[in-house]
Amino acid sequence: MNIEEELFIGILGLKHPRSKDANLSKKNINKYLGIPNKLINVFYFNPSKSPNIDEKYFSSLNNHINIVRHAYNKGYKYVLVFEDDVEFKALAEIRDIKKIFNSALNKLKEYPSIEKLNFSNSMTPSVKLDKYIYKTDFSVNAHMYILSRQGMKKVLDSYLPSTFKSDKLYIGKYGTLNQFDVRYELLLDTYYVSPQIVYQRRLPAFLKNMKYSGDHASWTLVNESLYFNFSFISIIVLLLSLFIPELRLIYFSIIIIYILIIMSLKLLFHIFNKFKIF
Repeated sequence: MNIEEELFIGILGLKHPRSKDANLSKKNINKYLGIPNKLINVFYFNPSKSPNIDEKYFSSLNNHINIVRHAYNKGYKYVLVFEDDVEFKALAEIRDIKKIFNSALNKLKEYPSIEKLNFSNSMTPSVKLDKYIYKTDFSVNAHMYILSRQGMKKVLDSYLPSTFKSDKLYIGKYGTLNQFDVRYELLLDTYYVSPQIVYQRRLPAFLKNMKYSGDHASWTLVNESLYFNFSFISIIVLLLSLFIPELRLIYFSIIIIYILIIMSLKLLFHIFNKFKIF
C-alpha cells in the first residue's frame, strides 16, 4: 500500500492538561511502526468538562468522527486512527510489531470486506482470514484501528444525535453506545489483528472498574493468551466431558448464549439507527 497517497493517519489528542500525550504517541508511532512523522497528523480537541462519564464518551466519539470525516472528505481510501495514549514498547520487546503491522496493512486491498480492522483482541470466537487477520463479531477497540472508505462512509452516514443523549442500554461500568468502539462495532464488518502490537499507557476505565491491579500491557498479553488457547481449552473440555457429559453442554451453551447476546445487540442497534432512536 502507498500509505502517503491512500492512508490518512490521525492521532486524537486533547488540549491541556494532556496536550503532550499526542506528541509522545507520534514519536512512538514513528519509532515502532516506521511511519514517517510528516504523515502523522495530530488533532487537538477540548476535553469534556462534564462529570458524566457517558457524556465524556460522547465527546470522544465525536472527536473520532471528526478525524474520520476529514480523511473521507480528502478522498483517502483508508484512515488509521490512534488515541493519544498508544504504547508499543513492551510488545515490541517480544515480537516484531512492525512486521505484523505492515503485513496486515498490505493485506487490506485483498479483503474488501474489511470495513474496520482493530488492533485488539476479539470478544467473540473468531475465524482466521490471513496470517495476522481474524474475523470477529465483536472486537471493541478505539485506541488503534483502520477504517476502509466503505467503513468511513457507514460511520458518517449512520445516525448520531446532534446533542448528548444518555444511553438507555448503558451497562454501567463496562460500556455504552456513546463510546466510538462499542457503537460502531455493532454497525461495521469488523476484523482484528493478532498477535497484539499495541496497548494503552493509561489503564482503560473498565479495567479500573474491575479493580485490575496491573497495567494495560499485562492485561493485553493475558487476554491474548486466553484467545490463543481457546482451541486447547476446547479440547480439554471435550476430553473431560467424556467423564462429565454435563460439562460439554455447559461449555457450549455459554458460548452460544454469548454469541446470541452479541447478535441481538447488533440487531437492536441497527433498529435504533434506522429509526433514529439513538
